[in-house]
Amino acid sequence: MKKIYLYLLIVVASVGITLVVDAARYNSLIETKEKEDLVRAQIRATPLSEPVLAKSFRPLSDPVDVSFVPSQLWEGDDFLGQKVIKGEHDEFYFLNATGQYSKIVYYDHPVSSVKLAPKTYDKIGFYYYPDGDSLKDVALVIMDNESGKTKEVYRNDIRTSRWEWDGSDRVIVYYSCGNMCMYAYKIDVNTGKTVDEYHVITGSNT
Repeated sequence: MKKIYLYLLIVVASVGITLVVDAARYNSLIETKEKEDLVRAQIRATPLSEPVLAKSFRPLSDPVDVSFVPSQLWEGDDFLGQKVIKGEHDEFYFLNATGQYSKIVYYDHPVSSVKLAPKTYDKIGFYYYPDGDSLKDVALVIMDNESGKTKEVYRNDIRTSRWEWDGSDRVIVYYSCGNMCMYAYKIDVNTGKTVDEYHVITGSNT
């Protein structure tokens, strides 16, 4: 009889311990989910043009290649709790669902001036510095969002200024040619060939 009583005590104690452990695990999961939900809310509230990373976001040591960033994120959307955000120096970061961010790069070089093709949204273009030095050449690369294939369509020195889409198959790159003067290169992104070039008189050197 004593053995049966002792056995029942052991079983009850074991069940009690299991319940306590399960409750602790459940509370931990709830707390983790609440934290992740809070981070996701912060991600959704952070626009692509936001110049400063939120203090609660944590850096990751490894950068992420631009080809691995889901194309939806370049449209400013929150995709599976992830987002692309812009830094204060025109650099871009990939923010994952747990609030960790990585700098977006192209062959280990940070990308800047990232722009999505209008209407079709099937391509993005971006600047990068091939020599890893902004005092040297600047290159414009076009990437197909579906295949991840890239094509360098322009490269010149640091007098290169801004660029913009001209439809979904052409871009215009502006190059400084002096005071209140810009030179424009219109480029077919499919062939990489310049289809037109001309001077642009501006009110200021941009």
